[in-house]
Amino acid sequence: MKLVSWPWFGALVLASTSARAQEPPAPPRPDRMQEPAPRAPANTSKDFVRIAFNFYDQKDGGGNPHLEEQMTVLEPQVLISKTLSDRWSATMKFQSDIISAASVESGKRFPSGTQSGASGDKYIGGEVGAFYAWSDQTTIGASLSLSTEYDYRSLGGSLSWSHTSLDKNDTFVVRLGATSDTLDIIRWTGMEEGPESRTSISLGLGWTHVLGPRTVGTLNWDLTSQSGFLSTPYNSVVAAGTEVEEVLPDSRLRNAFHARVRHLLWDDLAVEPGAGLYFDDWGATAWNFELNVYWEAIPNALIVRPSYRFHGQSEVDYFVDDGASSIPEFRTQDSDLADFTSHSYGLKLLFPHVRIFGQDQELEIGFEYTMRSDDLDAVSFTFGWQWRF
Repeated sequence: MKLVSWPWFGALVLASTSARAQEPPAPPRPDRMQEPAPRAPANTSKDFVRIAFNFYDQKDGGGNPHLEEQMTVLEPQVLISKTLSDRWSATMKFQSDIISAASVESGKRFPSGTQSGASGDKYIGGEVGAFYAWSDQTTIGASLSLSTEYDYRSLGGSLSWSHTSLDKNDTFVVRLGATSDTLDIIRWTGMEEGPESRTSISLGLGWTHVLGPRTVGTLNWDLTSQSGFLSTPYNSVVAAGTEVEEVLPDSRLRNAFHARVRHLLWDDLAVEPGAGLYFDDWGATAWNFELNVYWEAIPNALIVRPSYRFHGQSEVDYFVDDGASSIPEFRTQDSDLADFTSHSYGLKLLFPHVRIFGQDQELEIGFEYTMRSDDLDAVSFTFGWQWRF
């Protein structure tokens, strides 16, 4: 599970705030019959509590590609940010996942009690971060994360540095992260083989730039090096008339680039196109294009955020077809490492100023549906509540 990368989020918010501070009022929408009601001032407090509940369901997403499964994830999440002094601030995140991927076929194929490793999984994790304003332009930070599942434990940490130019038009971010994982190897047959380890080291670079009075852009590059046990223990490979465990190389170098531009078209409508590219030394290449729209449908009351994302990828060099006549040293049939394309359609409704118990709070309701070319479609729902104080 991935935790929120706070430095990236902070850099984008900071750059967007700087851009708004310098921008003249946006032109009104053409042919408007009447001026909209005055907008409530944005609540930019760094102190907030956010509680979210996420639901995710995917056809045959339970882990082992040779079991007919239906994966469902229930995920409560708590996010806290607090200003400690003029220079210090802190963040905390707590998250728990309950994963169900029961397979009606498992009892027919394997001895009683064995099943895909993803079935009945429970995940719990947390992250704490501290940030110090070195100056009006520079902030440094550090974070520590810990998570555990029944067959998996992870410990991670990160260091970050962000700097904003004197004219407030540019923000640069550097983040260095490391994660150490321990896995208990449980095969698809239920056989246990003891613990293995995996290490990930990542470097992230980000640049946010004000392109014009109503336009801001961001550019990110992430480089990740992984070593250790990189296979999925409960995945299997069917080839040459038999079924064997998945085996993948013990090292992987991954590159990911992403760029987006947000432009204010009118005083109540902004668009944000984006594009990404990914490649690694396992032979996988992926690309995506996305479009997000921000429309203040009801001034002070409702923001509508429709979105679309296209994703395409090639299979890794070690992908093996079911009809293969031999079993290679490195092999996988994981659907997420195969060749496929997907289309994701999303809609979020944001209520930025809801009065609850006399306090100004924010509510968010989100929905996303993903259609994959391999028919492994997925649907997700999000409900979020945020209180800035």
